[in-house]
Amino acid sequence: AQFVGSIIWTGIGANAGQSITDDFFIQSDVVELAVPEPASMILLGSGLAIAGGFLRRRRGLVTPSV
Repeated sequence: AQFVGSIIWTGIGANAGQSITDDFFIQSDVVELAVPEPASMILLGSGLAIAGGFLRRRRGLVTPSV
């Protein structure tokens, strides 16, 4: 990202009509990384499925095969 601009400085004690202009340039090298959203959704879904299986077995809806 780049930003270019100028600042006009006026202040206390300056004569009428006097100002100082400064130019500046700002550059930022920010690297955006991809978010692994599908992997987190798979992890969440498999965790919910496992938790549901434990709850179902605990309530006695499924008899475990021995």
